[in-house]
Amino acid sequence: LYNITGPQISISDAAGHIYKLVEYKNSVYGACLDGLTEYDYFGNIFFPKNTLNEIKEELSFIDKDPYGNLWLQSNKNDLIMFTVEGNDTIIKYIDEEDGLPGIERLYFFNYSDKFYFSTDKGLFVYDHENRKIIPETELDPELNKLLININRFIPDGNGSVYISKRSEGFDDIYRLGHKETGALVVDSITFKRLPQMKTRAIYPDEGGNVWLS
Repeated sequence: LYNITGPQISISDAAGHIYKLVEYKNSVYGACLDGLTEYDYFGNIFFPKNTLNEIKEELSFIDKDPYGNLWLQSNKNDLIMFTVEGNDTIIKYIDEEDGLPGIERLYFFNYSDKFYFSTDKGLFVYDHENRKIIPETELDPELNKLLININRFIPDGNGSVYISKRSEGFDDIYRLGHKETGALVVDSITFKRLPQMKTRAIYPDEGGNVWLS
């Protein structure tokens, strides 16, 4: 695991293949090749603290919702909600009875204090009060349409969001922003200059550059 944001590249002691790390409950959790792993972090070093035996399948993605849950996606297309409440750990496998039409082409993300699920069958949102996933109906219709069947949703910290959307074997990249009036602005032109590609990562840095893989 490399830290490239300092004056020099440093390497941590985190073992195994890690797809993504998320801060949660005063720890750092990683979606890893061998399941869900909890880490301690001191300085620039990650130390494996606990491997959760209940989740041993390969995890390809992890994110945290505004309500205190971790959401995990496995390479077997399982969707898992993971919650720590005091000394209790709650693990729930999500299926169609929970509201999603399917999870084969799924991406989940935070936006405006809500937690969304993008699928090829529509955009859905987590209803925390009723513990259900429901169709999204409150966003601007143009934004709702844009967020269907995406595979990346990356805020840049300055009010813009970079989105990768699946399209006919390749991915289209958009920049989402707002005018001073609050009106939605979607830039679909800038990234058309790039060759067709499948997007694995988008990283907007503090200098205004956007890194793509």
